[in-house]
Amino acid sequence: MSLFQSSTCAAFSWDNCGTFRGVLIERKGNRFEITSHWQAKKTGNQSHAQLLENGYISLNPGGETTVVVGGNFSKSCFIDLKMPKIAANDLRNALYFELAKYTPIPIDEIQWGYRIVGKIENTEQYLIRVVYFSQTDWESWISASSAISNGVDMIIPAIAVLDPAITGTDVCLENTNGNEPFILKSKPEGEREIINLSPDQDSHDIFGLGDEPLRLENLNIGGVADLSTEIQRTFTTSIILAIYGVSNEFYSDRKQWLPTPLELRPKRNRTHKIYFMVLAVYLFFLSGIFISSIFYDHYQEYNELNAEYRRIKDKVDKVQISDEDTLFGDNLETELIELDKTIFSMARSLIEVTTLTSDELWSSNFNWDVNELRVELRTESEDSDITEVLQHSQILSDITMRKRQLADGTINYTINCRMISGDEEKPAVNMNSSEDPESPNAVDSNLSPDKKTDRNNTQDDSEKKQEI
Repeated sequence: MSLFQSSTCAAFSWDNCGTFRGVLIERKGNRFEITSHWQAKKTGNQSHAQLLENGYISLNPGGETTVVVGGNFSKSCFIDLKMPKIAANDLRNALYFELAKYTPIPIDEIQWGYRIVGKIENTEQYLIRVVYFSQTDWESWISASSAISNGVDMIIPAIAVLDPAITGTDVCLENTNGNEPFILKSKPEGEREIINLSPDQDSHDIFGLGDEPLRLENLNIGGVADLSTEIQRTFTTSIILAIYGVSNEFYSDRKQWLPTPLELRPKRNRTHKIYFMVLAVYLFFLSGIFISSIFYDHYQEYNELNAEYRRIKDKVDKVQISDEDTLFGDNLETELIELDKTIFSMARSLIEVTTLTSDELWSSNFNWDVNELRVELRTESEDSDITEVLQHSQILSDITMRKRQLADGTINYTINCRMISGDEEKPAVNMNSSEDPESPNAVDSNLSPDKKTDRNNTQDDSEKKQEI
């Protein structure tokens, strides 16, 4: 329900004979109760406005009660149309062209409105009920409603609000001309079909006919039950309008139905509406302040970050690398690369010593410092050929040896030598060997056959590495 929707409704309608009726209904959950009713017949020079004013006073509704005027329902016609879901403006334009096909009088001479009854099950279409009447009748209904002191919420014929007021129920509106009553039969998709009552048709299930014409499961007719059956039937339209006036669809339909003239609209809830409006403006003002403060804080933070960025950028711009610094760095990098190429690795020097020395020797200490090499070798028997053997190395030069006897009887040889650079040529060494010492195939004659073979393989590998 709407925030300002009332749970009570006063509804009025009249017929061709000038008989006026009104009911006051109160909604309690899903149940409805008629708390008071009124009826009167026009006499003499009484106007419709005077009768409605008397009826409103007789019902004595509260200031918060919804007021609905149905006029003379027999002056209105309706059409049920199936339409797809489209925007409100487009829908009204489409209905305008459809209505022109059905109305017997020019469409410019009538007033019309529509209600969206609901979506048709298992389809994408909606059932639209279009109700139209002459411009003269519409103006007379407005004139009659102007006498109600607290205003009128809606002017709408009962035939337009059968659904949702009594959905799924066949209805017979009052017959005032003595003709056979006609039935507004409810069809499966929500449409209404006008049919004549056949003699053999059971009228007990039709709202407005039978011995209990106003019987609905959720309706308590109150004092109307004391009236005769014939008179009860005449309240059908007023009850349908009142039930609709407290329904959930009432306030949403006002956007689609014909608007009530501004001077007739009720002035209720103005205090509450003003209060809520002031409260909304106040909340909007507080929200604006809050959002502004957040924006200001973020703006300040942005300015601080921007200032820090400019400060750092200025420092970076001042510390620019000159061309001379770039050239110096490139030259230094080139020298380091070339230097690295001319130095043999520690692994290479260790392999060289291991390959050249006898199996009788073992190393107790090995020190390598770029080009300087110091090795301590031990043996249980004296080996005087160590220096001579090492002279055959292609990467060792300036070899010196010192020998000493240890307490355990072993002999310790301390050998100091230098590793030649990759681009340095080793001086020729004459060791009275049968082969050239600098030849890749030169082998010490004192080495065992296996040792000689290993040495030759090692020298071949060394030469390959140097070439690489």
